[in-house]
Amino acid sequence: MNKDEQNTAPLAAWFLGPKAEHSKEWIEIINYIFQDYVHWRRNYFPNDKVIVNRHKRREHEIWFDSLNTEIDKLVSQLKAHYPFHSPRYIAHMLSEQTLPAVVGYFAGMLYNPNNVTDEAAPITVKLEIEVGKMISEMLGYDTKSSWAHLTSGGTIANFEAMWVSRISQFTPLIVKEYCIENKYDFIIKTPNNSFKNICDIDNIELLHLKPNEALYMPRKLAQYLIKDLNKKESIINEINKHFSTSRFNIKKKGTISIYNELNIEHIIFVSEAAHYCFHKICNLLGIGEESVRLIPVDSSFRINTVKLKQALWNLQPNQIPLAVVGIVGTTEEGAIDPIHEIQNIRAEYEKKKNRSFWLHIDGAYGGYIRSIIKSPDISLNYDAKSFDEIFEEYNSLQDINETISFFSSTIK
Repeated sequence: MNKDEQNTAPLAAWFLGPKAEHSKEWIEIINYIFQDYVHWRRNYFPNDKVIVNRHKRREHEIWFDSLNTEIDKLVSQLKAHYPFHSPRYIAHMLSEQTLPAVVGYFAGMLYNPNNVTDEAAPITVKLEIEVGKMISEMLGYDTKSSWAHLTSGGTIANFEAMWVSRISQFTPLIVKEYCIENKYDFIIKTPNNSFKNICDIDNIELLHLKPNEALYMPRKLAQYLIKDLNKKESIINEINKHFSTSRFNIKKKGTISIYNELNIEHIIFVSEAAHYCFHKICNLLGIGEESVRLIPVDSSFRINTVKLKQALWNLQPNQIPLAVVGIVGTTEEGAIDPIHEIQNIRAEYEKKKNRSFWLHIDGAYGGYIRSIIKSPDISLNYDAKSFDEIFEEYNSLQDINETISFFSSTIK
């Protein structure tokens, strides 16, 4: 299905329908996928002998009878489930799943790929990367420089972000250690845009570098050292070996030894409306749930940036922001934090405090709003209304039918 076909297809065609109106089409598509999969199995090694022959299959009848009985019990229980598919239901952030999502999941599940590597999943790894670029485009990112992969949900996505943030923060310390051992004069940029030899910078100051400065530092170090292309491989191997054995490699050494040596405390700043997963994340990272600093919200349930700024400015020298989390769509209220204001605070923090921090945007719930409001492939008839005007109009709706009509009218 090309983009033009996607944009002209009626929205209702994507769903089974409140009364299962598209059941015939769903059955045909799912059956087609399964029959195609059966054909693939039967013809992959056509000369192999049949292992489960007819005699054995007759012996399985009692087992299948038992299975069918258990399936009957299961589907009977599931009928007491909440009707997420119904336009009547708006209690939680759940809704009906789309046909492409269901059949795509069903088809992939049959082949049982393991996307940990393209050796175990030569097809679906490429598809996952492709989906990641599609999502990046929906959210307004440059597909040439952005990267994404799929997770099981928002909790794991947030956990990965905090995990990557911590690893990247300790990277400059490893690079400094390497440069001191080898007497290299490697110049880096500090948050307030001054340039210094990394060997002359305090460890605590290195933990406050801009995220991109920390993330790309190993690559910049390699470029700095590789004067002779013939030595490229040996230099990269040498850097990798040092990273693996460094006392600041938190993946290898763990939190206790490094945190005790540096005498530091990690802090995550997030609004009071944040999902509870951030407390679980701090637990799993080994920094404790007390590392979460809940910032009050304003009257619209958005993070109070005045209070956030105060909290950042009042940090002790050994307290390191692991991240400031901006939420795009809080779980309970659907509120959107003022990300641009958080960015402004970070810019001021860098200029006046010579400190920066990882800004993580939790868009697990409301991230898709960007694709609805602004997309290169969808024409909107909002007549250049602002975001505030749009959501003020939406929040004034009283009836679910009005809400559906509101969003349906956005697409010409």
